Amino acid sequence: MNDNNDIEIKIIDELIYNINNKKYKNNDKLPSENDLADIYKVPRIVARKAYERLQEMGYIYSKRGKLKILQLQNVYTNRY
Repeated sequence: MNDNNDIEIKIIDELIYNINNKKYKNNDKLPSENDLADIYKVPRIVARKAYERLQEMGYIYSKRGKLKILQLQNVYTNRY
């Protein structure tokens, strides 16, 4: 695994941890891809891939041109 994949997994894990510990609530807007990239000091594509993975997992959804939004109703149904 390369460094970007390791960092992407770290970002995903930390976001899921924050979701599970109620840092983010249902329908909260998450940091933009640019802001997330700045927080983790990574290229924007890494932040984008992390968000894409969270969307595939059912944790978030996004609308074109909008920030990522937490979707808690799917978190619990997808876990079991």
